[in-house]
Amino acid sequence: MDIVMTLEPHGWLDILVQPDQGEQIEIPVSFLSDAVDEIARQFVALHKGATEVTMTMQTEPCL
Repeated sequence: MDIVMTLEPHGWLDILVQPDQGEQIEIPVSFLSDAVDEIARQFVALHKGATEVTMTMQTEPCL
């Protein structure tokens, strides 16, 4: 699995999850929340043996 994070102008982070199989997932994330910290904490939990994690990130509706 590859995860690509791209910082965008005006407080946005584009996250692209590319699994080895299946469809890729694109998540536009607002910096209203601390998405980078959320991702890092959940990856650490997985590394320490957690079998499942939940990531919560805020987005905003597209106009």
